[in-house]
Amino acid sequence: MLQKYAERYWQLFNEIPRVDQYWAARNFKNGLETGSKILDELAIWAPHGMNEPMRTIQQFCTYEEFLAEREL
Repeated sequence: MLQKYAERYWQLFNEIPRVDQYWAARNFKNGLETGSKILDELAIWAPHGMNEPMRTIQQFCTYEEFLAEREL
């Protein structure tokens, strides 16, 4: 679910010309579920652009997939 949200947001972000990176990063964080682990992780940094949160999301999703595979 997180991966799909990130993909949709990234696609929309890239379609809007001249969008403010700070605003986009803040709104991205606002769309995450309250109390989620990734929201806690993203709360550590002040948003300066969209590359950092998207990289963090990708790492988080990869880690979650790894944990899920280990449980099988």
